[in-house]
Amino acid sequence: MLRRIACAAAASTVSAFALTALAAGAFAEETVTVHYRCEDGAHLPVAYINTPEGDSYAVLVHAAKLDVLKAGITGSGVRYTSIDGSNLVWHVKGKEGFLAHDDADETMILRNCKAR
Repeated sequence: MLRRIACAAAASTVSAFALTALAAGAFAEETVTVHYRCEDGAHLPVAYINTPEGDSYAVLVHAAKLDVLKAGITGSGVRYTSIDGSNLVWHVKGKEGFLAHDDADETMILRNCKAR
């Protein structure tokens, strides 16, 4: 029973992710979805959304939760930080990235994520 509930919750989250990406596509200049495989085998889908106003966002599903992060300033690559107070950072450079807590130590959640 618990497994069935977990599967339903995961399916619901993925559906919400797909709907968010589709809805964003209606208001975005460009929307691209990339699937990453991380060091521990985790799968991380990320929808990148660029708006006509020039803002860039990454929408990702992690721990059965949909997170929206906005692009900011970084030395190299692109560093997205959460806009909802969840204190996440998704840093991507080329086809690789990592997900971390946006704290002083940038505590890793998922590392060595590579686009598939």
